[in-house]
Amino acid sequence: MRTRPLPSWLFAFLLAFFGVPVGCGPAAGPMAGAPATPRGPATALDGASTPTPTVAPPATPTAAPTDTPTAAPVPTDTPAPTNTPAPLPTSTPVPTDTPTPAAGTPTAAPTGTGTPVPSPQPGTPTPPSPNVDFAVQKTAQCNQSTGACTFAITVVNNGPGPYYGGVSIQDFITPTVPFVVTAFGGAGGTICYQSGAVMNCGPHYPLNLPPGGTYQLTLMVQVDGVGSFQNCATLQLQDLNPANNQSCASFGVTAVATPTSPDLAVQKTGQCNWPYTCVFTITVTNVGSGTFTGNLTVADQPNPNWSTLLAGGGSINAPPPCTFAGPSVLCQVSGLTLAPGQGQTFTFSAYFGPTGYKQAFQNCASIPPGADGNPANNQGCVSLQPPTLTPTPGP
Repeated sequence: MRTRPLPSWLFAFLLAFFGVPVGCGPAAGPMAGAPATPRGPATALDGASTPTPTVAPPATPTAAPTDTPTAAPVPTDTPAPTNTPAPLPTSTPVPTDTPTPAAGTPTAAPTGTGTPVPSPQPGTPTPPSPNVDFAVQKTAQCNQSTGACTFAITVVNNGPGPYYGGVSIQDFITPTVPFVVTAFGGAGGTICYQSGAVMNCGPHYPLNLPPGGTYQLTLMVQVDGVGSFQNCATLQLQDLNPANNQSCASFGVTAVATPTSPDLAVQKTGQCNWPYTCVFTITVTNVGSGTFTGNLTVADQPNPNWSTLLAGGGSINAPPPCTFAGPSVLCQVSGLTLAPGQGQTFTFSAYFGPTGYKQAFQNCASIPPGADGNPANNQGCVSLQPPTLTPTPGP
């Protein structure tokens, strides 16, 4: 019986799988009794059988992708929000309800800072004792023809408890109108200052107000407008009953007083007798709308000067309040008060000596610059011509 040789592809498969030669016949003859080796006829018979052992590599690519996805999650966990500071701001408003977490520690600082802020803010009422009820009372008395007003404010402690501290009051006029505070006063060294259309007042020293105690404040104001107005006083303190912390009073102004100021006018007159003596009169009159109060000084200087006029050995008869001071005659009054229309008169005389003075001359009297607001009428002059001797006709 003739033995049929194994196909080469089957031989190579068996050789690779079992590691021993299988079969008989001519193809197996040369390998009989010899150990299996990859250098057998499998390499010589079919070069395409070489890729067959690559059946094992499928395991190698399988392990590689398995390691790759395993390492990928590691960087994904690194940028996780756990290390990001974003959750801290999110928890910032929460610490008010949960003070236990450590993250609440920085939150406590803004919470404590924000609590006292309303107290120091200007215009915000300051809380005194919780057992105090303050009531504000207000009156207004005005001269309708001038706009001069007096505002009276009274703060009463209605109890039930006592109070010790400051009393802050804001006073204002509506509708807004220009005004000037001319005077103020009250207990505790009251201090007032104007801020725009509002007056802020209060005692400089703390007040002790038992139940029924009062703090009184007076404001004197010049209103510079015509119309109907309302003046209100508001207490800047917190108490048990804020409904009675403001009081208002109505008033009207029909005319505003015109600003007044003094105006001193100087007039000078003189009369000369044959040629030895002249009498001079100086009159200072307040022609303004306001009263003059102060010291008044008038200087009298002729042209030519007194040294020339008195060259003949004459003198100036000027009893007080006028005195001769070198080139001038000074007439002075201290603490003078001149209401509008009132005046002050000075009189003195000059003796020109035995030879007399026969030429015409000018004599002027003036008050110092700045004595009033109108320098145009602060000097008065007179021109004089001493008379000549007329011979007496003989018999």
